[in-house]
Amino acid sequence: MDNLKSFIIFLTIFCGIYFSMNLYVLLKANLALQLNGAPFLIFAAIFFLISLAFPASFLLERTISVEISPIFAWVGAFWLGAIIYFFLIGLVVDIVRFSNYIFSYIPEALFDHRLIIGRTLFVVVVLTITAVLFGGYRHTKDIKIRRLELAVNDLSVDSNPLNIVFFSDVHLGKMVNEDKLEKVVNLVNGEQPDIILIGGDLFDDDVHTLFPMKKTLAKLKAKYGVYGVLGNHEFYLGADTSTRFMELANINVLRDKIITIPGVVNILGLDDYTNGRGKRMRDNEALRKIIEKRDSNLPTILVTHTPVFLENYSAAGIDLALFGHTHNGQFFPFNLVTNAIFKISYGYGRVGDMHVYVSSGVGTWGPPIRVLTDVEIVKITLSSGRK
Repeated sequence: MDNLKSFIIFLTIFCGIYFSMNLYVLLKANLALQLNGAPFLIFAAIFFLISLAFPASFLLERTISVEISPIFAWVGAFWLGAIIYFFLIGLVVDIVRFSNYIFSYIPEALFDHRLIIGRTLFVVVVLTITAVLFGGYRHTKDIKIRRLELAVNDLSVDSNPLNIVFFSDVHLGKMVNEDKLEKVVNLVNGEQPDIILIGGDLFDDDVHTLFPMKKTLAKLKAKYGVYGVLGNHEFYLGADTSTRFMELANINVLRDKIITIPGVVNILGLDDYTNGRGKRMRDNEALRKIIEKRDSNLPTILVTHTPVFLENYSAAGIDLALFGHTHNGQFFPFNLVTNAIFKISYGYGRVGDMHVYVSSGVGTWGPPIRVLTDVEIVKITLSSGRK
């Protein structure tokens, strides 16, 4: 019941914002085009039908399990990206118009050619956004390998250095298919990892439809094994089913659990703090009880999805904390938003003595684009020494 209530609240807010943005863009577009009568009705009908693609594909698959055409889903996903940029450009135009109303800096002669200028600007904006979307889609194919060399205390001689490969936010589904997964697996294995860590949101579509991909995922190979945690999307799709999928792919799923690789390292995996039932504070006492099971003579690596409670983890004696979730905003200007929300929204940082890395992820959610952000796999070489 709590999950249903949360979903309904989310759906109501999302649809309210989404359709308000679409209506705003429709009105702004017609202000430029100045269509009337039948031409406007045809334009508005086409606009409305396209705007339905994303929410319809999202809802039908997640509520009544209706299989949606990939073409329909792709149109909806790209339209979501397009409408965001149309909306932002519309806001800029309104700001310019409002400031001109006050300061009158636009030559009056331009208003004599309002129709020509409006339609020309409309075409320019459409072509520009199309180019941004196409370029952003192409950029999702370029997976970066980020490499860091970090020092930690208590690393044993036999495991010095220790090569860890970390990735998160694959979002397997229609937008990120098995071909992309195969590329990710090959790149990860190519780094010859001692340990592979997966930071959540492995899935996007219904897990049941993704089970054929488990053979590809099972190709991940590391000296000391592959370990993963559940992100918010695993809870949306079903934590037990998601866990089963990962285990069938030879991934050790750590759900609020710590394991020790003897003589090497402790790995602590925590469920995402949203847990599919809304945000919750991490219970420090529960965290302490989990961590006290570690080998205190070895470094401890934390893997969890959302980069929150950093000070708590640092105080608990974590040496290296790995997160995902933010996508680094995925596309501009949302990277500015995630920077404002999270203490560390992307990349490397430190909290006390704890090393922190927040990955931008290797996949996408919603619009399959990356604009001024990258998709990435992270290789961290740990060596013994003072932090």
